[in-house]
Order: sequence, then C-alpha cells, then structure tokens
Amino acid sequence: MTHQLVRIVARLVHEGSGQPVGGPEYLARLFDDDPVRDDFLGECPVTSGRVEIAFDLERSAAGDTPGETMPDLYLVVLKSGVEIHRTCVVPDVDFLVTEPVTREYDELTQDLGTIRLPS
Repeated sequence: MTHQLVRIVARLVHEGSGQPVGGPEYLARLFDDDPVRDDFLGECPVTSGRVEIAFDLERSAAGDTPGETMPDLYLVVLKSGVEIHRTCVVPDVDFLVTEPVTREYDELTQDLGTIRLPS
C-alpha cells in the first residue's frame, strides 16, 4: 500500500444542552478496530466541539490486518485523562473512493457526524 494521508472530522456536543464540548481537559483518540489489537491512528484536543484527526492510511494495515484499506473506526473521548465515551465502530470506512470522471480520490475526509456525550 502506498502512503495516503486521510482525515476524519466529528463534532462533540453535550447530550442535554446540545452545546459544543471542549476545553483543555478534553482529548479525542481515533482507533481502527482489529481482531487481535486495535491500531491507534491519532489524537487531537477537542476545541469548541470539533475533532479533526489526520493519519496515514497505512497505519491501519498493521500486523493482524496487512493490506487493510478500509479501517473499522471508533473514537474514544477522554476528560482529564479518563475515558468518558467510546463510539460505536463504523465498519469499512472507504477513504479511497475515486471520482468517476477524474479518477481522483473523492473521500479523503470522512465525517463521523455529531456525537452526543452524556452531561
């Protein structure tokens, strides 16, 4: 597999109020769910509810899943170093979809949507 930089974005809000989650105590980590050991893909601080993590797609093709190009992604949200939320796994995220006319990659950024965290 060649190196390909891809990105996920998501929004974190408080379940009750719908207000964005954020501050220096919040951190989001992205993982690829695998049969033996999950691959850590990256992390970022949560600012104004926004999560944005870029990573090399080759990182998801670890020893237990060589050649994987469609990772099974989930986010873990930490507050002051303690896990407060883990999303469901989004299976087979395909970053390498090509635009039919230009044959250029069309989905290098995937949006995991709005994630509601318990208040």
